[in-house]
Amino acid sequence: HNYYQIQWEPDWYWLGSDEQLVQMYRTAYQSIHAADPNAQLLGCNFGVLQTGNDWMARMFRLGLGKWMDGIVTHAYYTYKAPPEIGIRPQMQRLVQMVHQYMGPDTMIMHSEWGDHWDGDYVTQSISPDQLRDEMSHNLRGHLIVLGEGADATWFFYAADLGKRGGGMAFNLEPNPRYGPTIISPKPLTMGVATMTRLLEGTTNLGVIDYMGVNVLGYAFDRDGQTILALWSTDGKSHTIKLPAQNNVRLCDSFGNSSALITDAHMITVTLSDLPSYVIGLSRDCLPNQTVQAYPGQSLEQSSSPMLAMRGAQTATLLSNQVPTLMQTGTWLLASQHPQTGELSNFKRLVVANALKMKLMPTKDKTTSGYQLQVQNFSDQDQTVKVQIQNEFQTLAIPTNKSSTLFLEGSQLQLDDGFYRLNAWDQAGRKLTASVSARSLLNTFTHTPKIDGNWRDWQLEMFQRVGGDEALVYRKAPLIGPKDFSFDYALAHDDKALYGIFKVSDDTHLPPTNPNQTWRGDSIQITFGLDLRANGDWGSLRRISLHLPTDQQAAIAREVIGPPPIPPVMGQLLDDSQLRCRVQRDDQAGMTVYEFAIPLSQIGSKDQLAKYKHIGFGALINDADTLEQISDDARKTMTVAEGAGLFSLHPKLGLFPLDIK
Repeated sequence: HNYYQIQWEPDWYWLGSDEQLVQMYRTAYQSIHAADPNAQLLGCNFGVLQTGNDWMARMFRLGLGKWMDGIVTHAYYTYKAPPEIGIRPQMQRLVQMVHQYMGPDTMIMHSEWGDHWDGDYVTQSISPDQLRDEMSHNLRGHLIVLGEGADATWFFYAADLGKRGGGMAFNLEPNPRYGPTIISPKPLTMGVATMTRLLEGTTNLGVIDYMGVNVLGYAFDRDGQTILALWSTDGKSHTIKLPAQNNVRLCDSFGNSSALITDAHMITVTLSDLPSYVIGLSRDCLPNQTVQAYPGQSLEQSSSPMLAMRGAQTATLLSNQVPTLMQTGTWLLASQHPQTGELSNFKRLVVANALKMKLMPTKDKTTSGYQLQVQNFSDQDQTVKVQIQNEFQTLAIPTNKSSTLFLEGSQLQLDDGFYRLNAWDQAGRKLTASVSARSLLNTFTHTPKIDGNWRDWQLEMFQRVGGDEALVYRKAPLIGPKDFSFDYALAHDDKALYGIFKVSDDTHLPPTNPNQTWRGDSIQITFGLDLRANGDWGSLRRISLHLPTDQQAAIAREVIGPPPIPPVMGQLLDDSQLRCRVQRDDQAGMTVYEFAIPLSQIGSKDQLAKYKHIGFGALINDADTLEQISDDARKTMTVAEGAGLFSLHPKLGLFPLDIK
């Protein structure tokens, strides 16, 4: 095949609409295939994996998958985290989308990713720990990319790009740059060489996630020989046992190899954060299917005793029943010969907690309470003891039913911005539920006409924001409410989310730089979906609105460039993506921003039904002179702590959905 790509990290520069991008790929696909029967068009090669996934999700729904033969991507993420957090969930998301829209055999090429050690070799400040960490992160990241479904991966870059590192070798040029002529190997060089020698030309056999919560790995096949790449994810040493036959070898990340001794059909391996490779394991020692069970549940009858293994732990299943006190998580399950002890018929056993606990705000807008919902998936009645402050309350949950407790916020433990609640089941297993303590935004079911007329909205829908205490950014004096304050309202129906901002501002001064709209009179709004337990959002979409100097049509643009990188103004949005009107009334000293965004632009129907809340936040900016614009001496107020324009972890409010 001849492989073609027509973009390189478009998340940094694409200014067209989603529809225009799909049309470009359609034109390119038809033209390239007409000229080259062996062509394979790959796309879209986004730089930040999460940003690319957000874009691809929208464009796949527009039919992009029909006009590509495969995927090419980079795997960068914009915060400091191990690759198990920064890369793995987003690779899983990408692979799932590709399989859904393009088929399970679609090629996925990963063409660039690398991490650096934040050192300065010019002043000889690199420590061995920094070099080891660089080696560990880079090897683990590329193994995750391959193991989660990419067909190929490329390390970036050959040598350090600057004083922070970022390459496989030291760059000894006086001013480090691309294309160095003087380099020197470092530990990562050996790691890349070893990984390439062992895994080049292999096929992926899947994830190894049944060796304990802090151990991860993947299996690969080379012409019938199985190779496991395994490591610890918490930086600590972990000893695990694996079923194996004789003649198995262990290779470390530097290429040093040694024989492993088999004892009672098991080998023992001690892992660190640097990947180790187990070579020559029989394919029969890998699980051939996945089964799920709850503690106390019986599995299918087997003529042999069953043994469950995880890391260095083992558990015998008497009468093929999952022990009532067995730890939840993923185990390796095998049949054990009663005389020889030989293991066979391996399965991946997922022991799930029979109880699921969820804490969420009540839908009743007249109260500020929360409801705890506990669902029982087992075929036995269950009880839990819920800790409410210093007391315990017993909650009974019938089989295959759910039970609910209603609580006030004052009854919940506030921990790092989250309300948390703990409970214990009958076996003493701890369950935890949490919900963001962020504001639950006041919303209504309403379908306004988007015309910039605030009278389409009922007065009781509006909330007032103003005064010195409301300013989150202030480099100019606030004279009073007529100088700067605003009222806003939010609503939704089954098709769209609606918002209106009625800004009191005696001097309307739009942005002078279209790439820095927040410096002038404007608003930026952010929508989030999938609020994670750590407070981050699975996906974010940010949009800027302003009225240009000629006061004609409002300008709505996508905001790209994940924080903390300064935001970049992206594509102009048309009415299919966001309907908006901005009306200025100089006599009244008021600017009205009104918008409607289709819910499909925020998430799929299944996603919205699953999460039930959308994150929402806004920045409202005011500048009164050209000097204030040029000096960024604006005044800014927010809804729900802002739009995350410069923040890595935007604290959006929760917009409850009530969609039938």
